[in-house]
Amino acid sequence: MLQNSGMQVERALPWEMPASLLHLGRYDAVVLVDVPASQLDQAQMQAIQQYVRDLGGGLVVIGGPTAFGVGGYYHTPLENALPLEMQIKDEQKRPRMAILYVIDHSGSMMETSGGPTKLNLAKEAAIRSVDMLMNGDQVGVVAFDDTASWAVPVQTLEDPVAIQSAISHISGGGGTDIYAGLYAASQVIPKIDAPIRHIILLTDGGADPTGIPELVQRLHTQENVTLTTIAVGSDATPNLKEWAKLGEGRYYFVDKPSRLPDVFTAETALVSRSYVVEEPFTPIQTAPSALLPDKGLPPLYGYVATQARRTAQVILQSPKEDPILATWRYGLGKALAFTSDATGR
Repeated sequence: MLQNSGMQVERALPWEMPASLLHLGRYDAVVLVDVPASQLDQAQMQAIQQYVRDLGGGLVVIGGPTAFGVGGYYHTPLENALPLEMQIKDEQKRPRMAILYVIDHSGSMMETSGGPTKLNLAKEAAIRSVDMLMNGDQVGVVAFDDTASWAVPVQTLEDPVAIQSAISHISGGGGTDIYAGLYAASQVIPKIDAPIRHIILLTDGGADPTGIPELVQRLHTQENVTLTTIAVGSDATPNLKEWAKLGEGRYYFVDKPSRLPDVFTAETALVSRSYVVEEPFTPIQTAPSALLPDKGLPPLYGYVATQARRTAQVILQSPKEDPILATWRYGLGKALAFTSDATGR
């Protein structure tokens, strides 16, 4: 479509995108179509932010099932450049949740590839995830090596700073007993009164799988508890994929630990079941724009829920008053966000 309008277009996969202002400065605009933050590194996202803010470039972000909040944009340079905030702050739009983080803190999690350790990145990821929760949600953190202990006993989220401080004090340990971590969580989560009860399991190692499939299946079928698993590196047990399937959650393979925070925030958004809205609707025009057709607007079939920034111009919104098309001036440049997708679903 852009080429048909006479524009010169260069396509690239996310990891091929330039990470320097020198290269980005050659372009008038950058268009991201359903790109998750986990497919961009920190340098690329910072370059996009600076390209818009400091060079006056244009940024267009189009939604999809792996964009915006469910794409892990929360607290990233990419979010900073957009006219939308990724966190839903309206408590009436999201059910209460209980999330238990079961985090491997064995000796191998202290390994590093020249930057922070895997454990430090896992802790940062959990801290950022807690940031997305709301008052009234419940949270707990189990740290496991060859035994399991509660780094954060299950509690209602009233003092997130204290919870995040406790997470930050998790230190490295010994071996790896995944069953011990999951068993500790399984003894508590069925007793929690919340519409959504979810466990996020993270490990970089392998362990005796005996009893784990049965435990996960029992939690799901009898207690309606879901499980998502995160494998950090190729040494993590391949059983994680099977366990996530049994727990009706998601499986993530993370080859670069630096991407863990983006994965955790994306998962937190998905768990809430409020960020992805899939239903037919006709968008409502709230401001004039040359971008829109003269005659009527076509129906759309879904979008990723976000919240407009105070200084953003919302051009289209859903019947639920969620932004669909929004723009704003960011520094010297301009950014536009379309929270539905480009596939015509």
